Amino acid sequence: MDKLFIFSPHITPRLEYVVLVCTKHLSHLQVELTDSSEYFKTLSGIKWSYGQWFEDAFCIYADGLLWENNITEQDWYIQDGIIFRSKDDCGRFHAPYDIFSAIFYLVSRYEEYLPNSLDVHGRIPAREQLLVKLGWHHKAVVHDYWQFLLEASYNFFGYHLKVQLPAYSSKMSFDIDHPFEFLHKPFLLNLYGFLHDASQKKFSNFSRRFFTLRKKVIDRYYTFDYILRKLQEYKKEHICFILNSRQHPLDSKHTITHKAYQKLIQKIIKSGGEIGLHASYLTALPEAHFFLSNTNTDEFPEYTTQYPFEKLCKEKAELEQYIPHLATKNRQHFLRMKFPYTYQKLMEAGILEDYSMGYFDEVGFRAGIAVPYPFFDLTKNTIHTNFMIYPLICMDVSMQQYLKYTPEQAIEINKTLIDEVKRVNGYFISLWHNNNLHNEEEWKGWQAVFEHQLSYM
Repeated sequence: MDKLFIFSPHITPRLEYVVLVCTKHLSHLQVELTDSSEYFKTLSGIKWSYGQWFEDAFCIYADGLLWENNITEQDWYIQDGIIFRSKDDCGRFHAPYDIFSAIFYLVSRYEEYLPNSLDVHGRIPAREQLLVKLGWHHKAVVHDYWQFLLEASYNFFGYHLKVQLPAYSSKMSFDIDHPFEFLHKPFLLNLYGFLHDASQKKFSNFSRRFFTLRKKVIDRYYTFDYILRKLQEYKKEHICFILNSRQHPLDSKHTITHKAYQKLIQKIIKSGGEIGLHASYLTALPEAHFFLSNTNTDEFPEYTTQYPFEKLCKEKAELEQYIPHLATKNRQHFLRMKFPYTYQKLMEAGILEDYSMGYFDEVGFRAGIAVPYPFFDLTKNTIHTNFMIYPLICMDVSMQQYLKYTPEQAIEINKTLIDEVKRVNGYFISLWHNNNLHNEEEWKGWQAVFEHQLSYM
């Protein structure tokens, strides 16, 4: 394998992070980074210089973003399929755009550290994010940026670096928010449900609840026999994230202490599936908001600020009582995240992998990348190689509820996204909910989408 030598007059954690992502996660390539111009001049082979001119090196323009320590609003421009803050107008550099800065901005989620408009759940809508604004969110643009540098380097030296790409892989993931629709709920919840259905004249719902509780029909949300059978048929890796909280109205109505839930977990493990934590609604943000509207927390600030992390640790510890290993994988409920708080607390709790990096209201590449990669904390300018981010490419709820796709449209966008991940030798991860695979009412036809994705991924 060839070795790539990179010079920069300033070696910063930001630059080290980009080089790490490109040469270890986008591809496998030996690299040496130096800030000694004298040493760099003595080297032979493929040499890149970032931000400084050398006669015998492939020179990349630097706009300064990777040499900064602050977090500020950025202006981005587009030319030749590249986003950039500024460019080499003198024509001196072989790569006139700062590709490294563009990659860093996307994978570090720089824009999510800035003030943003939020939805009622504290999430940044896709329309507020750069790649969606540009219409590039269906492309793994970070891989293309890296390929741009490799090709430009070839044009300069006349021969390619021998780069080893990762193999394409895929994984099906499931968020188990509601393992059952009516079974195994607390008695009072079902009693309230009967009264509510009757008062609202929801007779079909009343009837389904009655016959489900009498065990005359199968609980509609318990689709696991179907799911596990299909996963086995297509031999697909899978992971299920377990939600174990009834604290918030948008959390589950079930608890992991129930034997039926424990039996389900063991069934998933026996099928070869992994188990991860589905950290609940109130764990994601620095302050616990128990309602969907802003509330005054001045009277109990310590409680609201300490509660999310304490709850996260409690949920993790409870899950670990029922699985044969530590819970080191996580996905946030409702994909609620706040940078850098959510990841900081997940690391502190012992989580090593997070699967929340996806759009809640779109499909595509939220960070422009299709492989797992390490977290970079912009507030501390620190690389965390022991905490890996697994990009989520598409979710059933995004397609059906937010984008209003028909099953036929969903199949086509799935093909497009899977093809894109295969093109860049990435890792395709999708998200399904067991309670959406009953193939009835608004979800009629979506089993076909699920099965097509399984066969195509």
